[in-house]
Amino acid sequence: MQILLVPAAEAKDEPAIVVTDFEHSPININYFKGSDTVLFQDRETGSIHRSTDAGAKWTKVDEIGDGKAYALVMHEFDPTRAYVLTTGSTHWKTHDRGKTWDTFFTDSKLSRVDYRGDWLRFHATDPDRILFHAMDCPAIFCDELAMYTTDGFKTDAKFLRAGIKDCWWAKSTDLFSTTSADHDKSRILCNVMGEFSFFHQDSRLLISDNYFSANAHDGASDGVVQEFEPKIDGSNVVRPVTSAIALISCDALNGLGT
Repeated sequence: MQILLVPAAEAKDEPAIVVTDFEHSPININYFKGSDTVLFQDRETGSIHRSTDAGAKWTKVDEIGDGKAYALVMHEFDPTRAYVLTTGSTHWKTHDRGKTWDTFFTDSKLSRVDYRGDWLRFHATDPDRILFHAMDCPAIFCDELAMYTTDGFKTDAKFLRAGIKDCWWAKSTDLFSTTSADHDKSRILCNVMGEFSFFHQDSRLLISDNYFSANAHDGASDGVVQEFEPKIDGSNVVRPVTSAIALISCDALNGLGT
């Protein structure tokens, strides 16, 4: 298989075209925005390759090696960060465009839902706030769940909620605000399965401002998980949810009717 990339012209009249042969077809080719550094994934060998000259020369990322990389995910809002996810609970992250890589731990394994390509959800204004879609498989069936970090996975990911289909930060774009600084920072929306049904029409949209925890901001707990269903017109809840946030009004995200 061959891959062709066009390096930066660097004041030349025409760009140089470099052809590199690879045994397997490269996938998930991604530039770090504003640089000549590129990553790609070799799905056959489970490895990650890196170039610092826009694809003229390539090296395999030795820290990760072979047989481990299941998915390569670029940070949506920070052009220096990327993540390599495995099928286990130990993964890799870089904060310097792939120059160095560190492991991080998620306890639960990566979700293997076939259609999922959004294993990580990013906060628009705080790059350290990330949601991780995972699963637990204690027997034949697996339970989809979400985990989160507020420190960029410097510490282990924390449990968010089980029984989910998908979760998002309310602040998923820098163009949106809940009008509350606290809610912008911590509000999360999750599309969750029905209590007694797996059917899509029985799913519910739930919102939480404290990571679906029973703990209040002062650390006290009354044993009741803080979550609510947003009301679009003051009475009707949003159901069922497809892909979401575009369906939710600003009033609902601001918590009217709760």
